[in-house]
Amino acid sequence: MSARRADPAEPETAKVYEVARKRETDLSRYDLTRGSRGKYVHKARRSFETIVVDKQVLEALGGPEGLYAILEAMAKSMARGKRKRTAA
Repeated sequence: MSARRADPAEPETAKVYEVARKRETDLSRYDLTRGSRGKYVHKARRSFETIVVDKQVLEALGGPEGLYAILEAMAKSMARGKRKRTAA
């Protein structure tokens, strides 16, 4: 059996990944001076509107429909509390 020798011209695997990671995070090649700040903030906020619920809790509340009904009722009751009261 002959042992395979590492070719000095071929970089090691770890070095290849390190170079690839650096290319992914190196933003110096982009011209960011003409960009607009907050361009995608509305889209990002929508994507963060997520609730993680334990499966057992979800089952106890009646599944996704039950959870949605409870959250909707809470939102409506909170909205009613924000209304300004008029003097009688």
